[in-house]
Parts: sequence; C-alpha cells; structure tokens
Amino acid sequence: MKTLEKQKVVIIGGSQGIGLETAKEAIAKGADVTIASRSMDKLERAEEYLEGKVSTYQLDGSIEEDVKSFFDTFDKIDHLVVSSSGGYGGSIKELDMKAAKELFDSKLWVQMHAVKHASPKMDKGGSIVLFSGIVSKKAMAGQMPYTGVGGAVESLGKMLALELAPIRVNVITPGFIHTSAWDTFMPAAQQEEFFKGFSETIPVKKIGVAKDVTKGVLFFLESDYVTGAVLDIDGGQKLV
Repeated sequence: MKTLEKQKVVIIGGSQGIGLETAKEAIAKGADVTIASRSMDKLERAEEYLEGKVSTYQLDGSIEEDVKSFFDTFDKIDHLVVSSSGGYGGSIKELDMKAAKELFDSKLWVQMHAVKHASPKMDKGGSIVLFSGIVSKKAMAGQMPYTGVGGAVESLGKMLALELAPIRVNVITPGFIHTSAWDTFMPAAQQEEFFKGFSETIPVKKIGVAKDVTKGVLFFLESDYVTGAVLDIDGGQKLV
C-alpha cells in the first residue's frame, strides 16, 4: 500500500546509510523524495542506487543561508527527515574544542536550520523526524560531544512538538548501526570484527543495519497520532 502517495519528503543526509534507505522506502510508498547532502559524489551514487527516482541537492546544512535557499525552492513539504552524520570524540582533558563544535554544527545546527526553514512550508498534516544517538541514554567515556548533541536534540524534539503543533515532531535514537558512515572511522575488515563482537554484547544478538532504523522513521511519517516521541532503536544496547 502506497501510504505516502504523492507526498513530498525531504531528507537531509539522505545520500548514504539510514537516510538513503529511508528515501528508498518512501519512494516505494509513493512519495516524491528529495535528498540533500554535502557530497556530490555520494549524491550521484545515491541517485544511481535509487534508479533516478529522486531529486538531489548539494547542501551544507550548517550554513543557514544555504538551507534557507534550499527550502525556498519548495512550495510545500509534507515530511522532513534530518539524518546528517558526523563524528568526533575523546577525553574531555584532551578534547579539541574546535572539532567538538564542528560536530555540533554538523548534527545539532543542521537540524535546527532545517526545521526553521522547512516548517513554514508544512501544513497541519506534516511531520518532522530528527536524530539523536545512543549516548544520550547510555553514558560512554570519551563521548562528550555526542552526548551533548544527543541530549539537545531529544529536548529540542519535544519542545518543537509543542511549538509547531499540529505539525508532528519526533526523534529517533539509534544505537550502533552498521552503515557506510562507519567507513570514516575504520576500514571494512575492522568494522566486521568490531560489529561481530558488539552483537554478542546486546540482547538481540545481532548487528543493526540501516533498514532497522528506517522502519522507525517510516512509522513516524505514517502515524498521525504520534508526536513528541523518542524512539530508541538500539537492540537493547542502553540496557547493558
């Protein structure tokens, strides 16, 4: 059933991983999808993967003026998903504060810019899905920047659900999900070894992949009686 038939879905960070799989599923449900990303190479690969059934836009979401210009191209938006990635961590005593601030730019401020300029294009049936991360629920040494971003996004989502009502605003909190975003941190062989060991430490005893999170995103897009919610998709990681 094409539950998103002819609805306009915009995905920022949609050129890889969770965002890309969300685009694929939304297209299958009849949506008109636009994905935005900083990398033109990734956008070109995404367009090939989606067989051309998508519009693409090169965008640095940390630059508010560029975000405004992007959303000015739309007359109407039904759903916004912001799944932009970025990574930096380390001991607080040795933390490079410039790099830490850049993580806030690539995660928190991208989401705030997007909501600010997309929401005026949305009507009462619209929805917004933001992304936090597991360290907002489970303390991990060396993850101060991620902890700050995650906690801020979850609080932001609840506040926006009130401020933007009846537009619905919800937050996804993924655990360690094995996507291409990990290529930035370690080579493929090391990733396989890491995730194989990691899967044995969590209750579900298997590795999470992008499609596992996409199911949650689509739930939020399609469920018109859910707002202000935070959905943990972590295989029980926060419990151990």
